[in-house]
Amino acid sequence: MKKNLIIAAAAIAVLGMVTGQTIAYFTASQTKTNTFTVGDLDIEESEPAWDDENDGKDMYPGLTLYKDPTVKNVSTGNTGEEPGYFRMFIEVKDKSGQRITDSSRLNLILQTIRFDSTYDSSQKSSSLLKEGKVPGYSLNDLKDIPMYNKTDFEEDASHSASGLYCFKYKNNFCIGDEAILFTNIVIPTDWGKTELSRLGEYQLDVRVEAIQSKGFSSREEALLALDREMGTE
Repeated sequence: MKKNLIIAAAAIAVLGMVTGQTIAYFTASQTKTNTFTVGDLDIEESEPAWDDENDGKDMYPGLTLYKDPTVKNVSTGNTGEEPGYFRMFIEVKDKSGQRITDSSRLNLILQTIRFDSTYDSSQKSSSLLKEGKVPGYSLNDLKDIPMYNKTDFEEDASHSASGLYCFKYKNNFCIGDEAILFTNIVIPTDWGKTELSRLGEYQLDVRVEAIQSKGFSSREEALLALDREMGTE
């Protein structure tokens, strides 16, 4: 019996030792970092062929100049492709900077704006309306040449008014894309002192507004959001 007691005591001692041990588990962890970037839609407007210092001065019947308001999506693409929608405005102003609303005068001014589909922006040349051509172009020569680039743009009457004309780009405008609204200023050879006096001194202001296309179901939805941003809704 004494022997049995000794065995029992030894067993209790062993159990006590197990109870006091620290148990080690096999564990593992993993962290996944998600990077979020902000798009960089950037639109550039330029007129590569137009010389602000000299062009448009002392106009005369038969004068033809290259004037090429050009928009390019110059987004870097570092954070992904950033397509967008955009529109261009032509505002006609007098020499004091006030918008012209006289319809007969506006009609003459708008007749001087033309889009030549043969225009090569890289060479600043064309086969239809050549800058500096002598004797120039008559109204008959110009009758089939539109005021603006109707292939890529459409006029937006809801944002146009007397002396202000809005043109929406028809497609999604991706990185590197480029579009020209019109290409020439032409004073017809048919015009004389009466027309030039009525034409007078004026300014053409060209403005571009753009918004990204991602996040919108259509161009119309995107441009409505642009209206809200610009305060023109």
